[in-house]
This record gives sequence, C-alpha cells and structure tokens, in this order.
Amino acid sequence: MPKRKKTQVTQLNAEHCTKCHQDSLTYIQTGQYFFMLSILPFIVAIVLTFVVHPIFLAFIPFIAWMNFKSAKKKTPLRRCTNCHHIMTPQQLTHQA
Repeated sequence: MPKRKKTQVTQLNAEHCTKCHQDSLTYIQTGQYFFMLSILPFIVAIVLTFVVHPIFLAFIPFIAWMNFKSAKKKTPLRRCTNCHHIMTPQQLTHQA
C-alpha cells in the first residue's frame, strides 16, 4: 500500500506571510470583503437608475447575491502589511 502524504497546514503558513515570512498579517472577514466588492456596483446601479432607466434597480439583488457568494468562498483573507501579499484559505491548504 502506498504511503499517503499528510496535507496539514503548518504553523508557519498560518501565522506568517508565505512570500516575505513576516508575521504582520491583517485579517479581512466576510462582511468587510462583501462591502469592498459591493459598494461600487451598488453606486453604479443607483446612478444608472437615475440617468438611464429604473430597471437597473433590479440588478442590485443580483449583485448582492453574487458578491456574497464570492465573499463567503474567499474569506477569511490574510493580507501582509509589509509586502501586501494576499493569502486565501485555499492557498494555505494547498501549500502544505
């Protein structure tokens, strides 16, 4: 029977930047990421409602739904304050 490799996140990957190996990480949660993704499309949809046609208000729930799905999938993000490298949870699990 072949040996299986252990896929476990090491302590170094979880607490340090994978690029510069510094321990100065900022954590971005789901709500923050959703807000960053959604604010510009919401403003554009509202402006287009007043300028072009009120039908653009119908896009706001779709934008919110898509951005919430994306934020839920990619968070919690870890961002290094030194080199500005962004690490997703998927990257941390695949590096072990």
